[in-house]
Amino acid sequence: MRVCSDLASCGPAFLVAICQSWAQAAAQTGSLERSTAEMILKEMLIGLAALLDSGMQFDDVVEKIRVPNGVTDRGIVSMEDVPLRLFTRLHAETARYAQVGQRTSIPAPLPSSGG
Repeated sequence: MRVCSDLASCGPAFLVAICQSWAQAAAQTGSLERSTAEMILKEMLIGLAALLDSGMQFDDVVEKIRVPNGVTDRGIVSMEDVPLRLFTRLHAETARYAQVGQRTSIPAPLPSSGG
């Protein structure tokens, strides 16, 4: 039940926090303002929601967009282990919080696997 709450109840805030960091990183490239990056991400999320609402599954979205050795493919490869490590830590922290009823310190980041 705890993991379901992470996905459904906390999920929007977690996803927005990721988008805010993504917008900040995009702005740090010097190519656009953070507010512009956030607007683009907002529109992307709306479009993604429409695709999923139309019946597409997550794998369908990736397959439709990802071209072997293309930009999307290289981006996905560059972050392969990051989401799994991030969300494993997230679920562990929310479970720990639910058990003790108070904030606990988040463990140090896991070491990166490979170069």
